[in-house]
Amino acid sequence: MLTTPDWLARIGTAPLDECLDGAEAAAERADDWNAIAAACAGQGRVGAARSAVARAIEVAHGEHWPCRRAAEQLLALGDRDGARAAIAAIEAAAPKQAYQWILLAKAYREVLADDDAVARCLARAPADTIDDLAALAAGHVELVGDRARAIELLERAEADAFARGELRALWDVANRWHGSLDEVARARDVLAAATAAATDADTTCWLAIAWGSLFGDEDAIRAALARGEALAITPADWLALAEAYRDGGDGNREDAWDRDAVRRCLDAATAAQPSDAERARIAAGLRRWLGDDVPDPAVAAPAAARTLPGWAIDERALFDRVRERVSAGVIDQIAGADYGCEVPKHRAGLIEIQRTGRIEAPMPWNPHEVLALTRWSEGEATDHVARAFACVALALEHTMPASHHNSDLQSLLPQLIESAWLLELVDELHAFLAWLATTAPYDADAAWAIVGLVLSAAQRDATDPRLAALIDRLEADPWVQADLARDLKESIVRRAWIAQIDRGFAALDPAPRDRLAALFGRLRRPP
Repeated sequence: MLTTPDWLARIGTAPLDECLDGAEAAAERADDWNAIAAACAGQGRVGAARSAVARAIEVAHGEHWPCRRAAEQLLALGDRDGARAAIAAIEAAAPKQAYQWILLAKAYREVLADDDAVARCLARAPADTIDDLAALAAGHVELVGDRARAIELLERAEADAFARGELRALWDVANRWHGSLDEVARARDVLAAATAAATDADTTCWLAIAWGSLFGDEDAIRAALARGEALAITPADWLALAEAYRDGGDGNREDAWDRDAVRRCLDAATAAQPSDAERARIAAGLRRWLGDDVPDPAVAAPAAARTLPGWAIDERALFDRVRERVSAGVIDQIAGADYGCEVPKHRAGLIEIQRTGRIEAPMPWNPHEVLALTRWSEGEATDHVARAFACVALALEHTMPASHHNSDLQSLLPQLIESAWLLELVDELHAFLAWLATTAPYDADAAWAIVGLVLSAAQRDATDPRLAALIDRLEADPWVQADLARDLKESIVRRAWIAQIDRGFAALDPAPRDRLAALFGRLRRPP
């Protein structure tokens, strides 16, 4: 499925009108329209560029960066009034937090050199939270040079943080002292006071990261974590401390910073009567942070809650076939998906999943975050092995009893179907979708699995006699009747579902196609 960037990348090698028409048909986001505007301007099509920028502003609904980029384009086109209107759209959306007003003030300054608007934004910015106060302090010193006001705001933020017990917010306060005001000693004093005042282990782990980020001070990191050990009570406390000792204030560290302390904290977690999920996390920590060869404790497998007669059902075949194709390069690509953050920890989790097929539930941040980001990949540059691996891993985790269900199937399945087809794993895909239909934790998830199975199986063989029974089942499902069309229309992966619907409908005869169309509602391609 070609995206707007895919179509625009073809300019120069394919007919211009074909590229621009394709880019517009694929456009969903405001910045898609900004990219089209830039391409039109580059080709001398000023009227088309203005129209695309107008569409970007309309779609943005006051979102800061798309509107600012639209303003910059209008200014380049000689339309200063239009640029002002684009930035005013941000202001009209009434930002809720101080940092958003500071960003808006910077847009007025950097795009329009409008000092009156800068002053207005500083005056309108709220000062309700500690984060608001810290952002406002930075804004006053960086935008208007009012150092005295910035100091006043930061001192108030400090006092409020200690009074409210919101010690984590002091990282941002210290950062503003350090970065905006160059008051390095004051920043250290804030973190030292926060460390001494901490009353729970999790906060001390947070402060250890702050010490590492701002100062790289290993003695201060060690003092913060020692304070955490004195406060630790639960297995979760000790697990957090073990990871903090592994990181030593830097999540991108390749090897454990203090292996002895990691082991000490994991042993303490084991002694603190951990739950089954916590035992799995302890075992994972021993393997990934210390290199120990320890098995996972037994984890309850999801039980089938429904039947699907006539279909092969297989939980593992698709995952196993995809895992065979996951190279070290694919692992590194996925591990770096979160802007290169915590790559070593993400990589360790991914390697374990790839080698063993073992899925933790709930899946920890490393590697859940990069798998979740990878599943959104789209367009010609998509690595379908990486995307299929991410989608199947997240789907498997979602079905497990201990899952936090952070990855709903509706947002996974169209990408998985496309990638599995391109990888020629269609039989395995259908067996996996059938397994999801029988095992998914929620009826809505099961219905989405059946929708995916119907559309994919129709592409394989539109005369398959089993399709009618699947459509019967969807028509009899109260959730499908009540909510499917609405959820499909509002889906963040709406275009991906539309692509699968189009492929399925192209193969089906009119009768089953019309039955499905009635379930999907008045869904149309985006303009």
